[in-house]
Amino acid sequence: MHFTFRVALAGSLLAAASTIQAQGAALQPPAEPGWWRSHANSTGFTDALASLGLSTDDLARSPSDGADQANNLADPLHWLRRTLRIYSAEDSGVFHIPVTESHANGRDRNTTQGKNSHFALPYTLDRGESMVLKVPADLPAGVGCAAAVGTGPSLLHETGAQGIRPGTTTFVAPAKGVVIVTCQDPSKDMPFYGHDVEVTVLSGGAPMPMYVFGVTPASAWKAIATSPNVMGTVVTFSGRTRSSIAAPKAARAKDADIGRLMREQLVTSVVYDVVNGYDGTNLFALPTQGLVAANYDKCCSSAGGLGVVNIGFPGRPSASTSWGEWHEFGHQNQQGWGWGGLGEVTVNIYSLAACQLFRGDVPPKNCHGQLAYLERRPDAVRHFIDSGQQYTFSAGGLNEFKKLGLFAQIDFSYPKVMPHLGKTYRTAFNYGDNGGIFRTSQQKIDWFVIEASRAAGRDLSLFFDRWGLVYGAAARQAIASMHLPEP
Repeated sequence: MHFTFRVALAGSLLAAASTIQAQGAALQPPAEPGWWRSHANSTGFTDALASLGLSTDDLARSPSDGADQANNLADPLHWLRRTLRIYSAEDSGVFHIPVTESHANGRDRNTTQGKNSHFALPYTLDRGESMVLKVPADLPAGVGCAAAVGTGPSLLHETGAQGIRPGTTTFVAPAKGVVIVTCQDPSKDMPFYGHDVEVTVLSGGAPMPMYVFGVTPASAWKAIATSPNVMGTVVTFSGRTRSSIAAPKAARAKDADIGRLMREQLVTSVVYDVVNGYDGTNLFALPTQGLVAANYDKCCSSAGGLGVVNIGFPGRPSASTSWGEWHEFGHQNQQGWGWGGLGEVTVNIYSLAACQLFRGDVPPKNCHGQLAYLERRPDAVRHFIDSGQQYTFSAGGLNEFKKLGLFAQIDFSYPKVMPHLGKTYRTAFNYGDNGGIFRTSQQKIDWFVIEASRAAGRDLSLFFDRWGLVYGAAARQAIASMHLPEP
C-alpha cells in the first residue's frame, strides 16, 4: 500500500494527507476556508497541528486546501476538526457527540468487529450521584442518546445506560465511573452520518483531567498523567481512539511526547481506512464514526462488541507505536472477505502499512523479524513467479507470517487491490443481505482470486497456483474471460 502521507523522519511529523476524497459524504457542517481561525490561539490546537507537520500559517497560506483537507475523510485534519467540535467548548459543559450507527449495523456494514460508540466526558460520578444533561428538543428523528458510566480499570464496562430525552434528563450513576455518552442512529441508510448532537452538562459531576488531542496543550500532559481519576486511570482521546491508562503506567509515561503518540494513533486509523477502500463514494465506503477503546491495563488482544484493543505491552504507552499496537488495531479493521484461518494473517496487511508510514520503505524484516524472507519491491508478484518457488497455502504447512507473503506481494505490486477488495466486498455483502454467496471459505477464495485479478488488471492465476492457493474451475474461467495480461 502506497500513501501520499509524507513523514519527516527527524521528527516523525505528518506533513500532508492522502488524496482520497470524501465524495458524497454527508458532512455536517462542511468545513469552510478559515474554519480553524476560532482555534488559532488555542495551544492545544497548534500543538496538534505541529504534531501533524502543519501550522496556522500553512492553513492561512492556502485556505481552500485547508478546507478540502478538513472535508476529506481520509485526512487526519478531518478527524482533528471533529475532535474540536466534540470538546472545544468543554469548559462551558457543551459537547457535540457524533451520531454513530448502531452496533449491529456498524458491524454488518463494515464487515469488521463492532466499534465503541461512547465518548467520554471529562467528569466522574460516584454511585448514586446525578448529572443533569440537556439535548435539543428537536433531536433528529430516530436518533437516540444515552448516558452511562465507564467502570473498571479500562472503562470498558458501560454501566447503567439511561436514555437522554429531548430537553433535560437527570442521569443517576448506578456505580462509580467516568461519564460516557452515545448518540446513535438505528437506520441503515445513515441520513445523519457526519452529524452530531449538542449535549450540555447543566449540573453534577466532578471534573476529570483528560488529554484530548487538539484541545489540551501538550505541556499539560505531565500533570494529567500524574492525576488519575476515581477509577485509577488516565483517559486520553486521539480523535478516533479512547484510551485508558492505569495510573502507574501513566505516571511512568509523564515525560513522553504525548502529541506524537496521539498523532500515531490517529494517523494509523486513517491509513487503515485507506487500506480498506473507505473513499466516501457510497454508503459502504464511509468510515465508521465510532471509536476504538484502547486499554493499556491488559495485553495483548483485540475484541469486537466494544471495539477493544488490549495494548499493555511492556514499556507502553510511549511516544511511538510499533508492531504490537499496529497488529491489535489491525484486528479492528479486518474485512469479512478473509476466509477461515486468516485471522492472524490478513491482520498484518495493516501492520505492514503502518510500518511503511512511520518507518518508510524499509525491508519488511525491519517491521518484524519473521518477515526476513519478504522483499518490498514493485515487481514482487512477477519476481515470485520467476523465482520458481512453490508453496502449499491451502494444503497447510505455512505459518501466519509466511501466508502473509501472498497478500503482501500483491499489495507491493498492485496497491489498488486491497482498497478494491474491502470496498467491493462490503458493497456486495450489503449488511449481510447477500451473505449466502460468501458463506463458505471456498466461496470467499473464489471471489478473492477473481477480484484481486480484476483490481490488479493482471491475470494472477499463475501467481496463486505457485502459492498453492486452491480455487475453483469457475473462478479460473472467470479470470481467463477477462483476457488480462500476465503480471
